[in-house]
Amino acid sequence: MSKKVNSYKAMAALVRGFFEAFANGIIDSLITENNFETKNDPRHIKQAMLKHYEEISSHFLDILFPALARLNYADDGKMQTKLQETFQNKQPDMTEYLRFACKTDRLYEAMVTEYKRNFNMLLQGRFTTIPEHFEAYSRGVQLSVVDEPMAVCIMVRVLLKAYAAGIKASKTKKSTFNQVTVYRLLLLNIQLLLNDGPFKSSSEDLMALFKEACGTENNLNVLFNSLDDIYKELAEEDGIIASNDQAN
Repeated sequence: MSKKVNSYKAMAALVRGFFEAFANGIIDSLITENNFETKNDPRHIKQAMLKHYEEISSHFLDILFPALARLNYADDGKMQTKLQETFQNKQPDMTEYLRFACKTDRLYEAMVTEYKRNFNMLLQGRFTTIPEHFEAYSRGVQLSVVDEPMAVCIMVRVLLKAYAAGIKASKTKKSTFNQVTVYRLLLLNIQLLLNDGPFKSSSEDLMALFKEACGTENNLNVLFNSLDDIYKELAEEDGIIASNDQAN
């Protein structure tokens, strides 16, 4: 039987993952040099966020609403019915959509806290580190849980969709994923999603680190199968393709 992930823990990891992936999509599109320190220069991170400040909330809603709804509603059919009934006579705004997806006011309030915390960190020119995330993310009573494989699938989708949104927001001609960035995003955010602390291993072997982050062979398979599926989806919908794009 698969282990479960607390809704608060999963939500916090998804919100962090969205901001990191979106910002990296912009930065990878604008900086051709494949140098980690250059791309993570605080000036570049600040510039990416400030230039696209007004776009972020709409991308967040488009990507996180289905992710949070899938996280908190076990039956998609019933969720769709409830969504139609709830907003039958009005056009909901962003707050109402996300409150619905979070299912409870407390989880919604925790989500708002995570949104502000991660956004403010980027405006300061840096990403939240693994230790910082574990120390500060919003915790609460375990109201709902999701199987680890499902949580992994949701996380992969959020990361790739947000990264692709960042590429499109840059309005450059870039149409490929930087595989180095993608694997780094997956590795760090799956670690946050499924574990309670930083990596224990000091190995530099990428597959060994993915195995540690995923915990089980099944979770690892779900991660890479989901990655392949979303690559195909994004190629068809947005014309962004997976390639060995390490230079830009």
